[in-house]
Amino acid sequence: MALQIPNLETLGQVGQVANHLAWNNEAATNNLLNQVLGQLRVMSNNIDGLRTDVNGLRTDVDGLRTDVNGLRTDVNGLRTDVDGLRTDVNGLRTGVNGLRTAVNGLCTAINATCFNAFETRFSSLDHNVTARIASLELSLPDDELTPLVNRITNQPILNFPNTLAAVDQMPHFHIDYVIAALGGTVQGDMA
Repeated sequence: MALQIPNLETLGQVGQVANHLAWNNEAATNNLLNQVLGQLRVMSNNIDGLRTDVNGLRTDVDGLRTDVNGLRTDVNGLRTDVDGLRTDVNGLRTGVNGLRTAVNGLCTAINATCFNAFETRFSSLDHNVTARIASLELSLPDDELTPLVNRITNQPILNFPNTLAAVDQMPHFHIDYVIAALGGTVQGDMA
């Protein structure tokens, strides 16, 4: 609403003329009073318009406050979500680090087990090949045999015969045991 400002100088002149004429002319006085009242009505309307504008601004400011409070709530919600994501990421990092540790432990165990097993088998194979070659040159029944070792444990085979004569006298279950310790399979009765 455009503000209409009454001409105050005119109001002042009207007031002076009204005083002067009030005594002389009642009709002119009434006319001037009506002009003054009209100007006062314009001022009153302007004040009412200003009140309406101020109330509208108050409503707008209250709406802005509500919007700002809503934004604060949204930002706090985002902060909570970000904190939750941080917690989740830290949990994932912990989980990944735990998995790395477990995988490294498994790799170490596998390496130790597999390589140790291979090393044991190669050592037992080397020993048994050397012992067999040495035994090839034996010819007398009392010649001492180089004992063979278990291919998995690399330990001497229990009850392994000491001489060629002892080989001929071995019971069949001892022969089965020696063959199994060397990695062979035994089928049926060898007696």
